[in-house]
Parts: sequence; C-alpha cells; structure tokens
Amino acid sequence: MKRNFKFLFMLVMIVVSMIFSSFSVFAEDETKDEFEWVGVDGGSLNYDSSKIAEDPDAVVYKDDLYVIFQERNGSEKYQMRVKKYNGSKWVGVDNGSLNYNTSKSAGYSSATVYNNELYVTWSEPNKSNINQIRAKKYDGSKWVEVGNESLNYDSSKYANHSSLTVYNDELYVTFYENNRSENQIRVKKYNGSKWIMVDDGSLNYNYSKSAYNPNLEVCNDELYATWKEDSNRGSIAQIRVKKYDGSKWIGIDNGSLNYDSSEYSYEPNVIAYNNELYVIWYELNASNIHQIRAKKYDGSKWIKVGDGSLNYDSSKNANQLSSTVYNDELYVTWHEEHENDKCHIRVKKYNGNKWVGIDNESLNYDSSKGAYDPSTIVYNNELYVTWVEANGNNAADIRMKKLANKNTEPEKPSNKGNKALLRIIMEEGTEKEYDMTMKEVNDFIDWYNKISTTCYTIEKDYNIGPFESRQDYIVRDKIVSFEVMEYTK
Repeated sequence: MKRNFKFLFMLVMIVVSMIFSSFSVFAEDETKDEFEWVGVDGGSLNYDSSKIAEDPDAVVYKDDLYVIFQERNGSEKYQMRVKKYNGSKWVGVDNGSLNYNTSKSAGYSSATVYNNELYVTWSEPNKSNINQIRAKKYDGSKWVEVGNESLNYDSSKYANHSSLTVYNDELYVTFYENNRSENQIRVKKYNGSKWIMVDDGSLNYNYSKSAYNPNLEVCNDELYATWKEDSNRGSIAQIRVKKYDGSKWIGIDNGSLNYDSSEYSYEPNVIAYNNELYVIWYELNASNIHQIRAKKYDGSKWIKVGDGSLNYDSSKNANQLSSTVYNDELYVTWHEEHENDKCHIRVKKYNGNKWVGIDNESLNYDSSKGAYDPSTIVYNNELYVTWVEANGNNAADIRMKKLANKNTEPEKPSNKGNKALLRIIMEEGTEKEYDMTMKEVNDFIDWYNKISTTCYTIEKDYNIGPFESRQDYIVRDKIVSFEVMEYTK
C-alpha cells in the first residue's frame, strides 16, 4: 500500500511539474505569436545613407513623430538632423542642419515639448573647440536659438550629454561640465525667457569626483536626477540619484544603486511607472560582462526589479538602453552582443510582476550587421523603436520599427457604398491606390487577417495600355497600413 501511494504521489508531482513547466514556457514566449515588428523607415532615415549617422532621439510633437540624430556631412563633420513622420511618410525639417557652426561636429541630443514648441539641446564646440550645450526650438515652421549661444556655466569649460524635461511649467536641462578638475552635474531651468541656475554649483555628491550621463524625470510631482559618479574608492562609477523639492536637491540613493559597489556602472536611464521611479542601467558583473540592471523607488526605499539581469544571455555584453511606458507596461530596449559578435537590438516589457521578451530574438533589419543606441517612443498608440545599424558600406543608418499587434484584425467596412478606394502604405513609404468593388476590398481584408499566403494579387482593370492584363503583387510583411474610402456609384 505504501509503495502504491508513493508511486501515485510521484506521478502527481510529475504531472504538476509538467503543468508548471508548460506554463513557464508559455509565459516567457506569450507574445511571440501575438506581436510583430514592422519597418517604417523606408530603408533609412539618413539624409545620405553613404554617411554615418548616430545617436537618434525620438519625440512626438503636433501629432507627428520627430527623430533627431547626428549625421556626417561632406566634410565628415556631424550635423544635427531632424525628420518628422506623419504615419505614412518622412519629411526633413532642419534646413540642412541645426548646428550653430556646420564646420564643427555636434552630438548627444535631447528633445522635449514645452509651451507647444519642440526644444532640442546638444553639445557642439565653440571657436576654441570647447564643447558647449546648445539649444534651439521649433514652432512647426522655423528653428530659433534659445538663450545665448551656450548654456554652459563657464564657456571656457567643456560640457556634454544634456537631458531635457518639463517640471512645474518650466523647462529643465541637465548636463555635465568640467570645472578644470572634475566633471560636475549641472542643472538649469528655462521659464520661457531666460535660463536660471538651480544646482547650487553641482549635484555631485563629491565635487572631487567626476560625474557623467545625467538624466531627469518627474514622478509624483517631484523632479529626480540620476547619473553615474566616480566613488571614493577610485574611478569605480556608482549610480547616484537626487530629488528636487523646488529649492534644494536631496540625496536618496543610500550611497549607490549599484548591485555591487565594487563593480563599474554606466548610463542610467530613469522613468516613472505606476507611481514609482525606475532607474535602469548597465553594470559589470564578476565576469566583467555588462548586465542590464533595474531598481525602483517607492518613495522610501529602493527595490530590485527582476532576477538581477535583464540580459537575454548573461554571458554577452549589453548596454545603451532606453525605456518608455506603453499600454500600462514598462518597455526597455538595449543592444546586446549576439553569437556572431554583432550587437542586436533587444526589447523586454515589464507588467509590474515579470519581464517578458518580445523582440523575436532581434529587431535588426540584418542580423549579420551590428546595431546599437536605441531610442523608444509611443506614437499614435503604437510603440516605436529607432536605432543605428551598420549598412555594409562603411556607413550606418538610422532605422526604425513599430510594434504591431498581429491579433488585432482590421474591421471590415460598413458596406454603405458599393465601391471604395483602397489606399495601401508600404514599408518604404510608397502609396498604392486601387478603385475596387466592396467585395474585392473585403477579399483583401480577409487575406490580410488570415495571412494564408505572403503575397496578394490585385488585378488592374484600368490603365492597361497595350498589355493583356496587369497585376500588382502586395507582400503582406511590407504593408505599414491601409485605408478604405467607400463611395456609391
């Protein structure tokens, strides 16, 4: 009897184990068949794809999606470039360059919307080749300089890596600036007419140590700043955080956010999610491999988020991350080394309980090419990711994809009319338009929803010319969107 009971118990445990194992696999891959990533860049956002472009940043302004990046000109100097996207096509809006001086290289931009205008900051050398923080604003038609030629506290000192946000109806910018000895985290605010100092000389915890890569975020009506700062133990950088109460900056990081204060950390990213402040960065582990780390602040204490690393493969380096909130979930993108030693763009989402991979192993257009420096944005209720990807021609392109829900089937028209114009927007930005019966339109939508074949044939009965027939072959994966306009004939 005991032997039978033991056998039954083992059988039950095996079944339970199989159930939980199946659930675990399902949970990790729950979005694999639900979502797909669709290209929306027409092959490249570069003005010249024979040139290297870097450091994209994305922002939504006046119902359009803007991407700000740096691209080399004919003299190999990086220019600040801007394009906007209205959901179907990309248009340049920078008059050739935002640079104050096109003979100088510019970079490390940040963008946000303030008082219904688009603001961009970046670093650019002055005539003495000392990097200055520059600023311009865009009202939808023209770019205007904001303030003096430099936001630096001292234009004779090097400054870099600006970050913008809006707090209490004022525009705030942070950056690091050298004081002839060490880099200090500086902050200014703009009230619509002038820039004002709000940092008491420096945010650094230790003025004798250098600090880098500051970022700002507003959470629960409080302004937070995070950066990396060399520790008292030497140059081992720690992730640091302070909050601003409107008059002074207060330390809230208990000395460091690092998982291991003996290991070097880099480039913190900060974002508000579910009324808590999340800081995400990359940090060396004991094997000297960069791991994506995350902690959250509930107003009193810092809590680790996840099992210690967001990396898909903890034996591969991961860095240069970006984050956003989409559909009440936190999304993080970064680049991570692949088996072929090329970096791939990776994505995970966090629902407040667990991290789930949703990138189908890579967002890269070409898995044999390296990709890096992603930026993430929500536009028209869809998630967009832009990044830099090598193009094989000793150059690099700004690329972009959006996350599309494969299970969301387009609704069929109401059939109030008996004819319709079907307008299809393709991945490369071209538009195709067909005059069809409602039955033909519904046949097309049925194919799109069921995806029984990868290609759809549309017979043309107009503009045939000398040919017996003309057909268009529409590739499903190349479709960005389509529109049906019914009419009665």
